[in-house]
Amino acid sequence: MNIADTIRQSREARGLTQEDLAERLEVSRQAVSKWEVGASVPTPENLKTLSEILEVAFETEEGGEAPPSAPKPPFWNWKRTALLVLGVLVVSALFSIAMWTALKPEKNVDMPRHAEPYVTGVYFFNEDGTPLEPDRGDNWQAFAVGRRVYLLVSFQQGTETGVQGVSLFATPTGTEVYDQREQLALQAVYDRTFALFPLDFPEETMIHLDVTLECDLDQRVTETLNVIAVPEEDLLPAP
Repeated sequence: MNIADTIRQSREARGLTQEDLAERLEVSRQAVSKWEVGASVPTPENLKTLSEILEVAFETEEGGEAPPSAPKPPFWNWKRTALLVLGVLVVSALFSIAMWTALKPEKNVDMPRHAEPYVTGVYFFNEDGTPLEPDRGDNWQAFAVGRRVYLLVSFQQGTETGVQGVSLFATPTGTEVYDQREQLALQAVYDRTFALFPLDFPEETMIHLDVTLECDLDQRVTETLNVIAVPEEDLLPAP
């Protein structure tokens, strides 16, 4: 478990809010929020205080004790290679194409400002930056097995609440397996208003995909998509 996850899970286990922890550390709540999404790391002094408050050990550059490992959630076969987080500099050319193509129609539109953040768009592209139209109705997105696609999430910051990161969660379809919901990726967004993720489907897949904005004050904003991956010969054209 990395430092960000250790801080968040240990804080929540002790019933502390980010503001509670910030007050005890004498830092800002925003600093705690950034630690928990991996946007920054605590100083050695803050790590020492965190260890005392949360009663956990953090792995340090000097080789200190590693934090305790949490039990791993169940995996389904496709997940092992399904999703990786991309850095901002990786596929920068692809991103430029994707952003220009996806958001060009909206560039002259004044986006309304709300107190809370919200998702403004979820877009899909192939590897050369060409927009895909995978919507098959009823919010089902269909893709071909063995083909990589890119998921671009754009969002609007709130006037009172900011976004620190974007997470992707997957749940196999069927409410009886909801306990298998997993966080597949978390990307810190810093001052950006987008996140870009690669999606690989090596096997046939049918999942509910949650796109979640990780906001200040432990708030979350989620948009859910239904995703299916089938052999390319079985992929019906978009209506």
